[in-house]
This record gives sequence, C-alpha cells and structure tokens, in this order.
Amino acid sequence: MKRKFLKSRIPGDRKELVARLLTWRLKASTNDPLAAVHPPSFIVDDKGILTLAKLHPAEVTHHEQVVSALKETQEWRDEWSAKIFNVIQKYDQELIRRRKVESVQVKERMKRAKMEQDLARFREESEKTAAQIEQETLQRFAGKSLGTNNVALRRSDRLGRHKR
Repeated sequence: MKRKFLKSRIPGDRKELVARLLTWRLKASTNDPLAAVHPPSFIVDDKGILTLAKLHPAEVTHHEQVVSALKETQEWRDEWSAKIFNVIQKYDQELIRRRKVESVQVKERMKRAKMEQDLARFREESEKTAAQIEQETLQRFAGKSLGTNNVALRRSDRLGRHKR
C-alpha cells in the first residue's frame, strides 16, 4: 500500500533544504568509490531533491519515507536513504532551534515595546498630575493672597473710617 504525503513543507523552508541536499549530493558523489561511473544524479536527481524538499517535516520521520517518496530500490535504500534522511533531519532540527530563538526574540521585542509604551504613559500621566498639582497650588496661593489682601483692605478701610 502506497502512502500519500498530505502535508508539504512551507515554500520558504524549501530553498535552504534544496541547497543543503545539493551540497551533500556533490560531497557524497565525490567520495563515492564509483564516482567515475556514477554521476551525482545517480544518488538522487534534481527532481528527487525537489520532491524531498517539499515533504513536510512531520512526514519524514524515518529513512523509509525517503525511499517511498522517491520510489527507489532496495539497493539504493541500503546505500543512500539513511544518509539523505540525516541531512533532512539535521536541517529540520536546526530550523526548529532557529524558530525557537526567533520566537523568544519576538517576545522580548514585544515585552520591551510594551515596557516603553507603559513608561511613556507613566511619564505622560506624571506630567499631567504635576501640572494639575501646580495649578491647584497656584489657585490656593492666589486665593490666600487675595484673602490676605482683602483683610488688609478691610483694615485700612476701618482705619480710614476712624480717622475721618
């Protein structure tokens, strides 16, 4: 029974995996004792690399899935599937680590932005409160000054009446 691969890797993650598989294929071909008779495409051709790069990481959990996706032989499986699987697994693990780091960085940036926003609000509210306190203080002082002046005026009025 053939297994259908339902999910696929997001397009943005494919390009780097294709590059890694191409690099690996070149090294593997160079180190192959039969390199003189086997071109790099003997290991896996370009179409096969693109097929592997499209597979969703959850769909590639064992080297048998590489064999199945490429519809390769038992002989090929024994020689290359585990090695290709390791390249894919390493890439996927690095991708997971990278995403975790990016996620933490995004959360830290959001936290910093919120703190800056809260600090800006605090400063704004502090300035408003300080201005309000200053205004109330000036009004009280002005009221007392007027009250003192009124008392002084009343005294002078009384004194002026007595002199007359």
